[in-house]
Amino acid sequence: MKRLVTLLSVLALCIASLSTVASANSVYTWPVPESTRITQGFSSGHNGIDIGAKTAGVAGNKIVAFYGGTVSRSGWSTSYGWVVYIHHVINNTNYQSRYAHMNQSPSVSLNQNVSKGTTVGYMGQTGDATGVHLHFETRKCASACQIDNSSTPVNPITNFFPEYSIASDLFTTEETDLLPVPDFIQLEEDEVFYSMEDIQNMSVEERIEKGIPIE
Repeated sequence: MKRLVTLLSVLALCIASLSTVASANSVYTWPVPESTRITQGFSSGHNGIDIGAKTAGVAGNKIVAFYGGTVSRSGWSTSYGWVVYIHHVINNTNYQSRYAHMNQSPSVSLNQNVSKGTTVGYMGQTGDATGVHLHFETRKCASACQIDNSSTPVNPITNFFPEYSIASDLFTTEETDLLPVPDFIQLEEDEVFYSMEDIQNMSVEERIEKGIPIE
């Protein structure tokens, strides 16, 4: 058992090292530079991947834009917690990326143009989440990715980060999203979103009533 643990530790270090080199040479940037721990993979019931903190359970790891684009949502979601959506045009195709469960209000604003690697927030455990992690989604859009139901989830690993496929295969389940229904789409239908502009115009009492953290 001890030998197996050592072997897995060495493998994890190799993955992290190779991934760092790959990301440096890639057109895309891994959204959590400090961690390659994938704690839940992409599936029909989970529209993205979960990336655990560098130190399990410790919030605060930096989250960055995986590609350049324009912020289309920045604020609070009843399911995603503090979240940012970014619209991208990649090889003449519209995509959207989502960065959920951040520990505080986003670092970027609606309609802000961001570059690959721009800090969008910091990892946390807000909204419907178990454990500290980033829920990261990539979606292909029919138009400019402004409307949620116009997008189709695509696997971030196979589409943008194939060098992380080994890490994805080794994911654990201790720090995953709460999924009370089999399809994450149901959570989207029930979701209520408040933009940062909405929140800034709320009183403390209104924020507390709506479950929005007071920072």
